[in-house]
Amino acid sequence: MKISEGGGLRDEEIEVIYIPIANAKKFMFDETFKKTSGLLMAFYWFFDNKA
Repeated sequence: MKISEGGGLRDEEIEVIYIPIANAKKFMFDETFKKTSGLLMAFYWFFDNKA
């Protein structure tokens, strides 16, 4: 899905994870996975506005 070289750091690693909506809330509250506050806010926004 990469369309250009883009920027960022040379050693930057971005991992794409696909989570079915049925499992998303479980993932959201599972403390065994490290998540940034921005990611959690994105989940909250999604469930309030789209789901």
